[in-house]
Amino acid sequence: MSGYLIDRGDEVLNLAYAQYPAQTEAIITRIAELMLSGEITSRISGGELLALFRSVGLNVRVNTTIKVEDKGKLISFSDKLKQQND
Repeated sequence: MSGYLIDRGDEVLNLAYAQYPAQTEAIITRIAELMLSGEITSRISGGELLALFRSVGLNVRVNTTIKVEDKGKLISFSDKLKQQND
């Protein structure tokens, strides 16, 4: 399946398996069937996979960070806010 996933698709899949193993297995089995039958022909992005899981009621939690540029380097948004408050 990982050969068909792009743009953090592997990460989303691993998180889904960790949080909802039985449900994820059923969904991935169905996606594989659709790929083999030719109904799905394109690769699946992490965002698309995440949207699919959420559309069936599985709220897969993904760790996200926001980075901003500060003096030529990227720092986390929370660190930037802390610097401004100091």
